Amino acid sequence: METKELFEKISQKEIEAYSSTYVIEELDKASEPKRSTMLDLITQYKIIVLEIDKRAYDLSETYIEMGIIPLKFRIDGIHIAMAAIHDYGLYCQPKFSSYKQAQNKNGNRNHSSNERV
Repeated sequence: METKELFEKISQKEIEAYSSTYVIEELDKASEPKRSTMLDLITQYKIIVLEIDKRAYDLSETYIEMGIIPLKFRIDGIHIAMAAIHDYGLYCQPKFSSYKQAQNKNGNRNHSSNERV
């Protein structure tokens, strides 16, 4: 799914979009106009911002230990773990398209999309 199509589906409420406090912190460090543009998108599309909790850290460590997520992508592993913990069926991060799919606690796989199923 292309980014434009993804945001169209979010605006039409076909997809629920989520982010994390970590993403907000990283965006706050970005230079303008990227910072404002990205933060405005979160507000405009009513993207829900989730707190990262210990369960996500612990599960991401398991992903790393099992070789599912490379150590250098720990924060991405945390986001995948959050999707699994909150039972969101799909996770979108373009750079994960070639990585192993993380299997969540229910045996569902997190695929490359933000759609909640």
